[in-house]
Amino acid sequence: TGVSNTEGGVLVTWNAGEGAAKYRVFYKTGTSGWTAVSGDVTTTSKVVTGLTAGTTYTFTVRCVGTDGKFTSAYDTTGKSITYIAQPVLTSVSNTSTGVEVKWNAVAGAAKYRVFYKTGTGGWTAVSGDVTATGKIVTGLTKGTTYTFTVRCVGTDGKFTSSYDTTGKTIKVE
Repeated sequence: TGVSNTEGGVLVTWNAGEGAAKYRVFYKTGTSGWTAVSGDVTTTSKVVTGLTAGTTYTFTVRCVGTDGKFTSAYDTTGKSITYIAQPVLTSVSNTSTGVEVKWNAVAGAAKYRVFYKTGTGGWTAVSGDVTATGKIVTGLTKGTTYTFTVRCVGTDGKFTSSYDTTGKTIKVE
């Protein structure tokens, strides 16, 4: 039913198959054949890890019986997504104009959006997505501690990656 970039991989979801004991997820790149993902599951979702950032993967699922044999056909078209890894924050530091947030480049990322929060509040987006791997955030309150994170976004402004939910924290000087 869907594929989405999530922390550490791609989340593949599907509807339950009547009478299925478990499910086996498969992927392919380009016109290659299907490759089984190790570890059958009894749930209707699986995070597929070990993927290469910037690569487009197509996923499908098959029902498997208790004997390990297939009990269903599969969607030969599948669902495709370009895996875009979660950005890794490398530093946050005070500058004379604000807090500089830096992260590693992510293969396949069109742009990046920086977020901040104080305490246990929700994330607030910093205006102005960037293509660079750093941004100075201004307008912050001195003496306040902020936590920052960054997320990849597409040219359409939609999220294309997950994000570090812990982030990096700094007290503004």
